[in-house]
Amino acid sequence: ETIPDWGAVNNTTVTLRSVGVNYAAVHESPPQLTQFYIDRSSPTSSVIFPSNGAFLASTPTLSGLTIDPFGANGAGIKTVKITLKRLDTNFYWNQLVSTWTAAVAQSTAAYQLGPNTWSFSSIVSTLTWQNGLTYSLDVFSEDKAVGAGNGNIEVPAAPITFNYDATLPAVA
Repeated sequence: ETIPDWGAVNNTTVTLRSVGVNYAAVHESPPQLTQFYIDRSSPTSSVIFPSNGAFLASTPTLSGLTIDPFGANGAGIKTVKITLKRLDTNFYWNQLVSTWTAAVAQSTAAYQLGPNTWSFSSIVSTLTWQNGLTYSLDVFSEDKAVGAGNGNIEVPAAPITFNYDATLPAVA
Protein backbone atom coordinates (compact mmCIF):
# COMPACT_ATOMS: atom_id res chain seq x y z
CA GLU A 1 0.00 0.00 0.00
CA THR A 2 1.06 3.58 -0.50
CA ILE A 3 1.21 6.33 2.05
CA PRO A 4 -1.02 9.31 1.23
CA ASP A 5 0.21 12.83 0.56
CA TRP A 6 -0.10 14.01 4.17
CA GLY A 7 -0.13 17.65 3.07
CA ALA A 8 -3.50 17.10 1.41
CA VAL A 9 -5.10 15.19 4.31
CA ASN A 10 -7.27 17.06 6.82
CA ASN A 11 -10.05 16.23 9.27
CA THR A 12 -9.48 12.54 8.76
CA THR A 13 -9.18 9.48 10.95
CA VAL A 14 -6.26 7.26 9.94
CA THR A 15 -5.80 3.66 11.07
CA LEU A 16 -2.40 2.06 10.56
CA ARG A 17 -2.22 -1.72 10.60
CA SER A 18 1.17 -3.32 11.11
CA VAL A 19 2.19 -6.97 11.17
CA GLY A 20 5.62 -7.99 12.30
CA VAL A 21 7.32 -10.90 10.59
CA ASN A 22 10.27 -12.71 12.15
CA TYR A 23 13.16 -14.52 10.41
CA ALA A 24 11.14 -17.75 10.36
CA ALA A 25 8.38 -15.93 8.40
CA VAL A 26 5.97 -16.17 11.35
CA HIS A 27 3.50 -13.31 11.32
CA GLU A 28 2.66 -11.40 14.46
CA SER A 29 -0.83 -12.15 15.69
CA PRO A 30 -2.96 -10.21 16.16
CA PRO A 31 -1.86 -7.31 13.92
CA GLN A 32 -1.18 -4.03 15.69
CA LEU A 33 -3.64 -1.22 14.99
CA THR A 34 -2.85 2.42 15.68
CA GLN A 35 -5.43 5.11 15.11
CA PHE A 36 -4.80 8.84 14.91
CA TYR A 37 -6.53 11.93 13.61
CA ILE A 38 -5.28 14.61 11.28
CA ASP A 39 -6.73 17.96 12.28
CA ARG A 40 -5.40 21.00 10.43
CA SER A 41 -8.56 23.07 10.75
CA SER A 42 -8.68 25.98 13.16
CA PRO A 43 -11.54 26.23 15.62
CA THR A 44 -14.25 28.82 15.02
CA SER A 45 -15.48 31.21 17.70
CA SER A 46 -18.25 33.75 17.93
CA VAL A 47 -19.63 36.27 20.40
CA ILE A 48 -23.19 35.67 21.63
CA PHE A 49 -23.30 38.35 24.35
CA PRO A 50 -23.20 41.25 23.98
CA SER A 51 -24.58 41.68 20.52
CA ASN A 52 -22.91 44.05 18.09
CA GLY A 53 -23.99 47.65 18.83
CA ALA A 54 -25.54 46.78 22.21
CA PHE A 55 -25.89 49.22 25.10
CA LEU A 56 -25.18 47.57 28.46
CA ALA A 57 -26.31 49.02 31.78
CA SER A 58 -24.79 46.44 34.13
CA THR A 59 -21.47 44.65 34.48
CA PRO A 60 -21.44 42.02 31.74
CA THR A 61 -20.19 38.48 31.48
CA LEU A 62 -19.02 38.25 27.88
CA SER A 63 -19.87 34.92 26.24
CA GLY A 64 -20.03 32.96 23.03
CA LEU A 65 -19.39 29.70 21.20
CA THR A 66 -16.19 27.92 20.18
CA ILE A 67 -16.25 24.80 18.04
CA ASP A 68 -13.53 22.49 16.73
CA PRO A 69 -14.82 21.71 13.21
CA PHE A 70 -13.80 18.04 13.20
CA GLY A 71 -16.35 17.28 15.91
CA ALA A 72 -15.68 14.47 18.37
CA ASN A 73 -12.56 13.40 16.45
CA GLY A 74 -11.03 16.88 16.48
CA ALA A 75 -8.16 17.72 18.74
CA GLY A 76 -10.43 19.68 21.07
CA ILE A 77 -10.17 23.24 22.31
CA LYS A 78 -7.00 24.14 24.20
CA THR A 79 -7.75 27.77 25.01
CA VAL A 80 -10.09 30.64 24.17
CA LYS A 81 -8.85 34.22 24.32
CA ILE A 82 -10.46 37.60 23.92
CA THR A 83 -9.15 41.01 22.98
CA LEU A 84 -11.12 43.76 24.71
CA LYS A 85 -10.30 47.29 23.57
CA ARG A 86 -11.47 50.72 24.78
CA LEU A 87 -12.18 52.80 21.71
CA ASP A 88 -11.59 56.16 23.45
CA THR A 89 -7.91 55.41 24.18
CA ASN A 90 -7.28 52.31 22.02
CA PHE A 91 -5.97 50.59 25.15
CA TYR A 92 -6.44 46.85 25.74
CA TRP A 93 -7.68 45.10 28.86
CA ASN A 94 -4.99 42.86 30.35
CA GLN A 95 -6.56 40.47 32.86
CA LEU A 96 -3.17 39.25 34.12
CA VAL A 97 -2.19 42.69 35.42
CA SER A 98 -5.78 43.93 35.93
CA THR A 99 -5.39 47.14 33.98
CA TRP A 100 -5.56 48.77 30.54
CA THR A 101 -2.37 48.73 28.47
CA ALA A 102 -1.25 50.40 25.25
CA ALA A 103 0.16 47.09 24.03
CA VAL A 104 -2.28 44.59 22.53
CA ALA A 105 -3.29 42.19 25.31
CA GLN A 106 -5.28 39.00 25.20
CA SER A 107 -7.18 37.65 28.17
CA THR A 108 -8.09 34.00 28.65
CA ALA A 109 -11.78 33.13 28.74
CA ALA A 110 -13.27 30.13 30.54
CA TYR A 111 -14.20 27.29 28.16
CA GLN A 112 -16.83 24.62 28.76
CA LEU A 113 -16.48 21.48 26.63
CA GLY A 114 -20.04 20.11 26.72
CA PRO A 115 -21.91 23.08 25.29
CA ASN A 116 -18.75 24.43 23.53
CA THR A 117 -19.20 27.82 25.18
CA TRP A 118 -16.80 30.41 26.54
CA SER A 119 -17.30 33.20 29.06
CA PHE A 120 -15.26 36.07 30.42
CA SER A 121 -15.76 38.19 33.53
CA SER A 122 -13.34 40.87 34.56
CA ILE A 123 -11.75 40.39 37.97
CA VAL A 124 -11.73 44.19 38.44
CA SER A 125 -15.06 45.17 36.93
CA THR A 126 -15.04 48.74 38.25
CA LEU A 127 -11.84 49.43 36.32
CA THR A 128 -12.78 47.46 33.20
CA TRP A 129 -16.26 48.87 32.64
CA GLN A 130 -16.16 52.65 32.47
CA ASN A 131 -19.47 54.47 32.12
CA GLY A 132 -20.15 56.03 28.74
CA LEU A 133 -17.42 54.17 26.84
CA THR A 134 -17.50 52.08 23.69
CA TYR A 135 -15.56 48.81 23.52
CA SER A 136 -14.56 46.41 20.78
CA LEU A 137 -14.32 42.68 21.41
CA ASP A 138 -12.91 39.87 19.37
CA VAL A 139 -12.42 36.22 20.27
CA PHE A 140 -10.22 33.43 18.96
CA SER A 141 -9.26 29.95 20.05
CA GLU A 142 -6.52 27.37 19.68
CA ASP A 143 -7.07 23.63 19.48
CA LYS A 144 -4.96 20.84 20.97
CA ALA A 145 -3.57 19.54 17.66
CA VAL A 146 0.14 18.79 17.95
CA GLY A 147 2.97 18.61 15.49
CA ALA A 148 3.87 22.22 14.76
CA GLY A 149 4.49 23.27 18.36
CA ASN A 150 1.16 25.03 18.69
CA GLY A 151 -2.33 23.89 17.89
CA ASN A 152 -4.36 25.33 15.05
CA ILE A 153 -4.96 28.99 15.93
CA GLU A 154 -8.06 30.74 14.68
CA VAL A 155 -7.81 34.06 12.87
CA PRO A 156 -10.38 36.25 14.67
CA ALA A 157 -13.41 37.47 12.79
CA ALA A 158 -14.14 41.20 12.73
CA PRO A 159 -14.62 42.55 16.25
CA ILE A 160 -17.99 43.55 17.60
CA THR A 161 -18.52 46.89 19.34
CA PHE A 162 -20.74 47.65 22.29
CA ASN A 163 -21.36 50.47 24.77
CA TYR A 164 -21.40 50.53 28.55
CA ASP A 165 -23.87 53.08 29.89
CA ALA A 166 -24.88 52.69 33.52
CA THR A 167 -26.17 56.24 33.92
CA LEU A 168 -29.76 56.38 35.05
CA PRO A 169 -31.95 58.57 32.86
CA ALA A 170 -32.87 61.94 34.32
CA VAL A 171 -36.29 63.50 34.15
CA ALA A 172 -36.14 67.07 32.95
